[in-house]
Amino acid sequence: MARAGKKFPLLQVLLVLGVLGIAGGLIYVGSVQQTAVTQTQEIVETTAEGVPVQSLTVATRNKLTFTQEGSEDIELWQLGADPSDPNDVGLLDVIDLTGGSATSTSSQEYKSTDNQNTRDLYFEGGSSYYDEKISVWSISYNEETDKGTLMSDGEAYIEIVDVGTFKDMDTADSLGPSFADSGTDAFTYNVSDGTGTSYMRFSVGNSEAKSELREPVLCVGDADGDLEGDELTGLTISQYSGKSVANLDDLNDILQLFTESAGTGGDRCIQFGDVIPGSTTGVYEIEFEWAEANFEANEELEISFDDLGNANNRQYPSGSVKATKETITITRTV
Repeated sequence: MARAGKKFPLLQVLLVLGVLGIAGGLIYVGSVQQTAVTQTQEIVETTAEGVPVQSLTVATRNKLTFTQEGSEDIELWQLGADPSDPNDVGLLDVIDLTGGSATSTSSQEYKSTDNQNTRDLYFEGGSSYYDEKISVWSISYNEETDKGTLMSDGEAYIEIVDVGTFKDMDTADSLGPSFADSGTDAFTYNVSDGTGTSYMRFSVGNSEAKSELREPVLCVGDADGDLEGDELTGLTISQYSGKSVANLDDLNDILQLFTESAGTGGDRCIQFGDVIPGSTTGVYEIEFEWAEANFEANEELEISFDDLGNANNRQYPSGSVKATKETITITRTV
């Protein structure tokens, strides 16, 4: 019994050591697993941030001619910045294009994982092209060279579009009774021999091939602010011949534009579509019903076409007026 009693403590010791050994193994393995998780998290975070791009190549291509062109700018802005706000300090970088291409070495601004969800990217078109906010973009990055290529919607170029030209209305296609041409874009209406109803016919639309006129508007204006709104009782526009120009056919009655502009010294406009494609013109007739006794000396009425949804609107980030507003002026004569 005495010998057996001496073995029992030894068994206890072995059991305790075994448990400690196993526990130690668990502690050791747990430490390795924890370290591995931490390292994996750090790798994912680094990948999400991306790495600086030492050299970024960008290019622009005309959407309608398929040629590489453009000597304007590509602008990188903070996500959600407002380029039209002069107090917004979100502009990060400007890449100057020459002949539709450029290379930026602003490595602190561009990361390999940049896209439309991290920064805002714009093409600044000056007065020749429409500005574009690039809705889908990314950087194709070469790890071996630290160089990148700007991709727009999966292509290695940004599509740009020429600003079109409104058809010159200096010469009317036809003038009805009492109307006369009196100079550049200028016409008179003679109240002495008028019947109260007359018309003017003009070719209107986009006269420039391979271009666009975006958000076109028809405007009626009172440049001098001296109209009273009772000079006309009817004012309509309708297609006479040729092509339909965007949705201009749908306007018809535009008298309200006249009454709202009278006395303001400005324009009242209505948009008639999204785009007028290049080389799209048609002849339209504007019909007037005059209250001749109310159309007084020196009063002037303007009718014009412009783009970007209103008269003399600007587009950003360029801050430029795009198409040149085309305007005719009608004055009273006796």
